[in-house]
Amino acid sequence: NITKNTQRGFFIKKLSMNVKNILLLSATPHRGDYKDYLYRLKMLDPTLIDDFDRLNTQQFYRRTHDILVFRRTKKLVNALENKRVFRDCQFNAVVVDISEEEKRFFNLLENTLKSILKTSKKDSPIALLAVILGKRASSSYKAAIETLNRIIKANIPKIDDIDVSNDIKNLFSLSFEEMDFEDYREISDIINDIVDKYSSYLNKEQRKLFENLLKTTSNIIAKKDSKIDTLAKIIAKHIKNNEKVVVFTEYVDTLKYIYENLPRYLSNYGIDISPNEILTLSGEDKNNIENINKTFESYGKILLATDVASEGLNLQVANVLINYDSPWSPIKLEQRIGRVWRLGQEKDVSIYNIFLSNKMDLELLNSLYKKIMNIKTALDNQLA
Repeated sequence: NITKNTQRGFFIKKLSMNVKNILLLSATPHRGDYKDYLYRLKMLDPTLIDDFDRLNTQQFYRRTHDILVFRRTKKLVNALENKRVFRDCQFNAVVVDISEEEKRFFNLLENTLKSILKTSKKDSPIALLAVILGKRASSSYKAAIETLNRIIKANIPKIDDIDVSNDIKNLFSLSFEEMDFEDYREISDIINDIVDKYSSYLNKEQRKLFENLLKTTSNIIAKKDSKIDTLAKIIAKHIKNNEKVVVFTEYVDTLKYIYENLPRYLSNYGIDISPNEILTLSGEDKNNIENINKTFESYGKILLATDVASEGLNLQVANVLINYDSPWSPIKLEQRIGRVWRLGQEKDVSIYNIFLSNKMDLELLNSLYKKIMNIKTALDNQLA
């Protein structure tokens, strides 16, 4: 959790200047941003040049291996033990074809956000609202509707000289533990607070654009939701193989939406599932995590979870994990995957990341892929 330009990062950097030896331990040393990674390497070796663009080469990274960076991967453990201590893991990016009606919604959403961002500063409350809505719509139509309703109905007075930096930090935190949860149980709580606080900054024209967008969502949920249909198709395949499935989403309202609608979609693929075979785990269940875990292990078939379950929870009873909405940080993906692909897993693991075939989701897929390739470049011993 040592991140550039954060209070913790400054403190550790200052501390490292006054000690003879420093050891940094992490399961996820690279977050997809090469400058952030090189910042940590420079803590270990202050003689490195400050020109991170020049250092960002595969040749340089390979020279740091077993000198500055010592890796102990699952693959290495298997080789040392001469057996499959860790099972294989297959990663799948699933791009969902959407209906014409869904395309119209996302086209209107994109045009609405472009129109609003065109007249807003990058770090303004309005820009933050636009980013939030885009992210929520990528999760589910239910999440988009909840946020649109909240934006339109919110009535908190404006504050002069507002600073959105702390809200941005919380919203885009790299891990569940890094979020300031003194007043929050979920990232959904943070988003609702931001939306309530900043919606009054919209002018009449901007509010009208959001109201018009909300009208287009009413028929989509009543008809076929292509994303949840794809989720049901994937789950049905694995349940037929007697495999347990974990589904992650960032948002509680999306989790509840999946819980309410998934059985109906599963029935289309020959799976009749009882409500007690689908379990949910969110911030509301923080005091009951152990019981939920035991129930899932005994007779549960599907666990729907928010990122409350993404750290420190052992879910290797399941060997299938589906990211219903993919976070922007590969670290969050890594934390989720680590719940099932871990010591004690007895089956090969399947990971699915679901994206819609709209422009925003495809850009997210491309962004995540670039970050993952940055990690591979820095940490892989093999030349491409």
